[in-house]
Parts: sequence; C-alpha cells; structure tokens
Amino acid sequence: MNGPKIYFTIPLFGGIPITQTTVSSFAVMLLLCIAGIVLGSNLQKRPSRRQVLVEKGVTMLYGMVEDTMGKHNPIGHLISGHCSCLPFSVPTSE
Repeated sequence: MNGPKIYFTIPLFGGIPITQTTVSSFAVMLLLCIAGIVLGSNLQKRPSRRQVLVEKGVTMLYGMVEDTMGKHNPIGHLISGHCSCLPFSVPTSE
C-alpha cells in the first residue's frame, strides 16, 4: 500500500514533504475560515435572516457538544480557549 502522493518538498529542516493530505487539510481550513469571516461579519442587535441562521447553527453546535460531552464540559470554554478567532456570535441571556 502506498501513502499519499507527495506533491513537492520544502527544503527546510531536512525536507518537509507536502502531500495530498496536507493540501486537502489546508483547503478545508481555508474554506472554514472564509465561511467564518463571511458569516460572522456585520452582526447586529436586530438580526437579519442570515444572522438568525448562523446563530441557529451555533446553538445547534452547542447542543450537539453538550449532548455528546455532557453539561460538565461547556463548549463556551472550548471555543474561548482554542478557537477564539472564530467570529461567530451566540446570543446571551442578559
């Protein structure tokens, strides 16, 4: 069985191979970053349809993580600790 195809090698530290897996990972990461920037821009107190859908998606994500990991592992801690660059807004109860 062969491994992933090596597209090219970066000549640093003895050579860093750039494989199909690396390219695919960077493509997915780029798409998710672009989606986060586009969907998280222009958030308002009086939400538009797009903002309502984005907030519904984030709320569903919170629910899925809470159902999977339990209430003792809140996703707010996970997002604020590891993914603080995500421009999503979740409505708070103030």
